[in-house]
Amino acid sequence: MLRFSRRLRHFGREAEVAVIIGRYFGRQVLDWLGLRHLVPRGFRSPAGATDFPPKLRAAIEELGPTYIKLGQVLSVRPDVVPPRYLAELARLQDAAPPVPFEKVRGVVEQEQGRPIGEAYRFFSRVPIAAASLGQAHEAILPDGTAVVVKVQRPGVRRVVETDIEILLNWARLLSQRYELARVVNLVELVEEFQITTRAELDYLREARSMERLRENLRQIRKIQVPQVYWQLTTPRVLTQERVRGTKVTDLTRLRDHGIDPRQVAQTLGEAFMKQIFVDGFFHADPHPGNVVVTDEGAVVLLDFGMMARIDESMRQAITRLLVSFTEEDSSTFAQEILDLGRPLQPVDRKQFTADADRVLRQYYDLPARDVNIGAVLYDTLRVATQHAIQTPSNFGLLVKVLAHLDGIAKLLDPDYSYLDTARDFVRRAVVARFDWQDLSLDLARSAGDVKRFLTRLPLRSDKVLARLAEGEFGMRVEHEGVEELTRHLDKIGNRVSYSLVVAALLIGSGLFALARVPPFVRGYPVIAAATFVVALAMGIWLLVAILRSGNLR
Repeated sequence: MLRFSRRLRHFGREAEVAVIIGRYFGRQVLDWLGLRHLVPRGFRSPAGATDFPPKLRAAIEELGPTYIKLGQVLSVRPDVVPPRYLAELARLQDAAPPVPFEKVRGVVEQEQGRPIGEAYRFFSRVPIAAASLGQAHEAILPDGTAVVVKVQRPGVRRVVETDIEILLNWARLLSQRYELARVVNLVELVEEFQITTRAELDYLREARSMERLRENLRQIRKIQVPQVYWQLTTPRVLTQERVRGTKVTDLTRLRDHGIDPRQVAQTLGEAFMKQIFVDGFFHADPHPGNVVVTDEGAVVLLDFGMMARIDESMRQAITRLLVSFTEEDSSTFAQEILDLGRPLQPVDRKQFTADADRVLRQYYDLPARDVNIGAVLYDTLRVATQHAIQTPSNFGLLVKVLAHLDGIAKLLDPDYSYLDTARDFVRRAVVARFDWQDLSLDLARSAGDVKRFLTRLPLRSDKVLARLAEGEFGMRVEHEGVEELTRHLDKIGNRVSYSLVVAALLIGSGLFALARVPPFVRGYPVIAAATFVVALAMGIWLLVAILRSGNLR
């Protein structure tokens, strides 16, 4: 019953998505198929956006919060999305019409377990911002503290979960059929998107991320993370400190308040390089709307729904990547990409290194302030995709963060170089790995591994020798890819046999017609006509099967 209910829910949502896509692209698809005469006169695409990329953006915005979030994720994946679509997807707005106050009141009172007037002395009826997943209201606590209350949209979790289940099904289907879907790691991309979106829907998790980031950045001067008021925070309601400030890209107002934009760029750079290279836990959506500067010059980060983690091995890999880039060592850089990613087919290492060198060489002669780390890694992703090298999904998220930071830095201080700041933190990270405490810990781990190996070696050796003496020792050799090759050969053989049967029926039909074999209907040989119809039906079925497989050449 539960499975039937889920399928019914999926069918309803898929039908809704199909209608929206049909309104935007149905006519264009029918034109491509040469079926323009089937388009009803009243079937028109929405006004404006006659080119495909703008129509895609408009359709995504109408599809709702899940697809908006997915479009924003794809806007930073040049290995997945063609260049002319990237800019259009980057324009996706996470804004949405505000939820009526009575519904907001219902969510708050349900979550807090008491009337809204008891929890807050004042609660604004009009939101200061409305996004696809939630909206924010100004409020005042009973003790007079000014806060911002983030309230989740009613019913949004169910819609998002349904959409992601459908997307995962499609991602798995496409990955089974198309190599490109496997190269770009489509299933892992959707699964990572599922994790980040669920995190955005859990305000308790967001609050914990705020507290952790607040602690991690405590040592950096003039960087702030708003305080969480835990007694008024639940999975669907987040109450945090109200911080007033100037948008980080409003240079005129910053200067009017006596704030040096160059110092803001330096503070922001240090904060994010520490998050990435030291902590491995970073704010994954640092666009200008999520960064403000107080009148005292403190840089404040906002909106912690999208956070990302990179483990120690990836931090080391990224560190080595930047070291090889700054040393203009394309060969080592290419090797690090191979170690970081996962080749889905044999890689021509010489060609891959040559392609990587061609991409990197255009940056080598530039001053450090003109090098956009995000752009370097964007180009790296493209080259990796061309060689069927699958990179971790959170690597693309890191690229997005670095690209956003570089864009903000160029506005604040054209001479500031995030590459120089990154070099400094890379240098610290390299030195930190040779710290005595870390080395002693690594040596202790290694000693433990050696001890376990030596302890188990006699028993395992005895088992191997006993099986060898009893004649039970064997070796199994498997050729990678043989099963897949066998399946393909079986499919080819079946289609060839099927084609021969169709051809034989067609020839037989012609022979029956020439021989005028009775009986006849209106002068036509019945056996010849029936044989031709069967052959025609079988031929059409074969053509459809080939087209659906995507292997028509």
